[in-house]
Amino acid sequence: MLSVKEDQPRGVVDRSGLARVAEHRRYLPPDELTGLVEHFWSVQWRLSSSEHHEQMVLPHPSVHLVLESGTGRLVGVKTRRFVRRLSGIGAVFGIKFYPGAFHALLPVSQSRLTNHEFMLDRIPVCEWSQPLANLARTGEAECMVANITPLLAPYARQLEQDANITLARKLVDAIRQHPEIGQVNSLARFAGVGARTLQRLFRDYVGVSPKWVIKRYRMHEALARAELGESVDWGQLAQDLGYHDQAHFIRDFYECIGTTPARFRHSLS
Repeated sequence: MLSVKEDQPRGVVDRSGLARVAEHRRYLPPDELTGLVEHFWSVQWRLSSSEHHEQMVLPHPSVHLVLESGTGRLVGVKTRRFVRRLSGIGAVFGIKFYPGAFHALLPVSQSRLTNHEFMLDRIPVCEWSQPLANLARTGEAECMVANITPLLAPYARQLEQDANITLARKLVDAIRQHPEIGQVNSLARFAGVGARTLQRLFRDYVGVSPKWVIKRYRMHEALARAELGESVDWGQLAQDLGYHDQAHFIRDFYECIGTTPARFRHSLS
């Protein structure tokens, strides 16, 4: 029996809107995938011929493997929001890797994957790509996890062979958990390395810059606060997230979401 991940997903914009039209679930990985897979996820929907739903997502600094309609895709970190249109009947199953961890499966600079998608059956150099592509037809989540686990477990056991994978995850976690780390230099001091070394680490193991990760987790927190159903003091929130002033916060929010914080909050009511 799979264990469902109970905390609220970050980055899914207007979670209540998605819940009205689809079932979104996340599943904790088995112990064999500790440190490699953050969670598995699935979305299933059944809409009438006259219905459709456009779902916005503000992605994490994570690589995903996505299995849908008999095909498999490797999805690198996406630096901008994306919108998926749901219509008819459909289902998609995904594997979300910890930031930096996918380097164990594909030991190249992860920046080469950023903002790109690759069909799994067209990645011939990887032992895992074709077997995972074949699993896109197996269906139920429990069956998927049971078949995926033995394919990925050897890579989880290799994580400790590359200290940079552990360091990359540790630093991304620090950014997420400590809003006061609002500058790259602050993160470099926390890591005990120079800023240029930090930039190379994030480029090669995470796929995006530390500055991007800092901004993205700020936006995830802002969205979570906006969706609580309570009034929001945007000036105080900007301060809580480490912004020097409210104007810079509003600018970043608009750049990421496509609207101002106040208008986004109003759209949820």
